[in-house]
Amino acid sequence: MKKLCCLIITTFFPMLLLGQDYAPFPYDSVFFESSVPNSDLMPVVKHPTYPNAFETVNVKPNLSKIAKGINWVYDVNYYMQGRHWMGFDIKVQDVLYFYTGIYTSDDDYYSGPIPIDLNKNMLEKDTISFFEPLRHFGDTFYLEIQYDSLIENMIDTIKQYSFQVLDSNYLPIDLELGYNLDTLHYNINNQIFQISKNNGILKSPDFAYFPSTAQYTFKGKIKDILNIETDHFHKVFDLEVGDEIHTRTFGSADIGRTFNRYSRKIVCTDQEFDSTNNAYYTNYDIWTRYDKSVFSYITMTADSGFVYSQFEEIIDTVYLDDYEDLNVKIPNGFGSTNDYNSRGFFYRDESETLIYFEEYVFIFVSDGYIEMVPIADGGQEMDYYPFGLAHKFWDNRTVWGEAYSKPIYVSTTDTTWGTPYSDDFLDLVENSSVEVVFFIQENKIILPANHEYQDFRIYDITGKLMDYYLSSSISEAIDISKYTHGTYILIGYDGTSAKYFKFIR
Repeated sequence: MKKLCCLIITTFFPMLLLGQDYAPFPYDSVFFESSVPNSDLMPVVKHPTYPNAFETVNVKPNLSKIAKGINWVYDVNYYMQGRHWMGFDIKVQDVLYFYTGIYTSDDDYYSGPIPIDLNKNMLEKDTISFFEPLRHFGDTFYLEIQYDSLIENMIDTIKQYSFQVLDSNYLPIDLELGYNLDTLHYNINNQIFQISKNNGILKSPDFAYFPSTAQYTFKGKIKDILNIETDHFHKVFDLEVGDEIHTRTFGSADIGRTFNRYSRKIVCTDQEFDSTNNAYYTNYDIWTRYDKSVFSYITMTADSGFVYSQFEEIIDTVYLDDYEDLNVKIPNGFGSTNDYNSRGFFYRDESETLIYFEEYVFIFVSDGYIEMVPIADGGQEMDYYPFGLAHKFWDNRTVWGEAYSKPIYVSTTDTTWGTPYSDDFLDLVENSSVEVVFFIQENKIILPANHEYQDFRIYDITGKLMDYYLSSSISEAIDISKYTHGTYILIGYDGTSAKYFKFIR
């Protein structure tokens, strides 16, 4: 292992501001956000026992992004140490030590810690050696860390540090790194580290993945961003009657030649929570339309056609105990154990989404480290739970092309966004069920005697659920006098098939 080499450069200014009052972070749990738009917020969770330590957070999601598009050296094994995303390891007196996580099985290619010395004089530097085995295996680089500015005001004092990459001859260079599938490149020379007396770390590169690292900025306390009084499980799965979610699932087969698209309209007709079994029982109406296309490489076009549509009613049971990670309380982190076996959570602020899991299948967990096997084939999938959508969705387009299941439209008590499938709803009904005629008398739909329908629902012409009725709650008729003038659809379901009756009020 290479030894840490510090070269102290004579300062231009004799100013020395002691760092004994600068703590890494005074709060239990905070979020940092990347400069990448709508990226996952990085959780920084303070250790409940040791004031100068952070909890380790599952590192697989970020590691899979690092692994994307790399030109591997096939005779070298790569590993990832158990680090917090920021790489922060320990505070010794007034020096913060950040450790990079990626290394090889060769001890000669193992980077030492990156020190942030809070007692440096202005413009004084530390210089360390580091290695970048993923794209520059065998090359030696150096990193200068300079305390280059002090920001003071009436309420706070902030120290700022900057970085410069040097080649093996100690000459300044730009080591600009990016991922083959991304447009953004990361350059440590353009990043900064800021630490405040009152608020701890404000800005930091993601040292755990140095030098393939993004710039992170303090977002705020987790408790101010997420309402932690209610378990995430309930926020995700709790619905009310009439809440609906329109989703689209898209996939390809036959080496991308055949495309399959399923458009679904899911409507909650009833839900109850069983506190004894910690389970939600949810009744859904599900309308599905299936379209298929075959792409021709000769004409470079795809023929597309409607295949079928169907209606079904399901009762979905979701057990809280199956989602242990959704119920972990802050400040204990975002994973049940905060180790590699825990599917740690990351939060996407813009879409209010908990990112659940994302990894390559050629990443293997072993004793205290992750091994990346470059010769293995793999894929990437991101599971995510938008708040209030009561379903898990996934997206693996980053590797396999167009392949995803995602919400297109959402309408719940506190969320409405997207574009509904309103134009297609009547078509779905007519293709999924059989038309029947009921008798209407005095603003009442008279039900046939001895019918076998289990339940009924009334939708308006746009597909909005107006009412849901169990047969046991109806004696002879359904009162429609409360509806405004317009066209409606009554749907009766006998347990296996649906029949519809279109009527005008």
